[in-house]
Amino acid sequence: MDGRRLTKYGKTQKECRTWVKETLGKIENGLTYEGTQVTLEQFVELWLDGKDLSRRLHTVLQYRQIVSQHILPHLGKMRLQDIQPAHVKQLYFRKRGEGRGDRTVQLIHTVLNNVLKQAVREGLLGHNPVDAVDRPNVEQTEHPILSEEQARKLVIASMNVRNGTLYYMALITGM
Repeated sequence: MDGRRLTKYGKTQKECRTWVKETLGKIENGLTYEGTQVTLEQFVELWLDGKDLSRRLHTVLQYRQIVSQHILPHLGKMRLQDIQPAHVKQLYFRKRGEGRGDRTVQLIHTVLNNVLKQAVREGLLGHNPVDAVDRPNVEQTEHPILSEEQARKLVIASMNVRNGTLYYMALITGM
């Protein structure tokens, strides 16, 4: 590729032939030698710098937090082309095992998917491995509401309290 040799060692001939076919397909889709050497960490930095131009500051800060806390410690040193769906699933399971919430795992999925989708558009990857992984579900939790009797007790109890007016306003507005 680009006058350079790519090597890969496999356990069987079949595995090696499959890799050669996949690599040739990626080369036809625009993969370059430099693209095969890029790590996720390197690419994410470029991706985040590009997001500064097209997203709000708060969104970019959230992307940076998700990337630095959750994605890069586990997948950052891997080359883009080596990331497989199994690695992504393992990341999700690890985060759930650490006690992370469903919404956090879903944000990790979204950010990682966007990063690798951009790598595909730039020709660094032949396909996005996140596409083969189901998006994590977020279970909707129903928040309890006060009954009429409980609301009446709250109003009576908060009459002589310093922030009683705030409690009353929160109650009548549904906060």
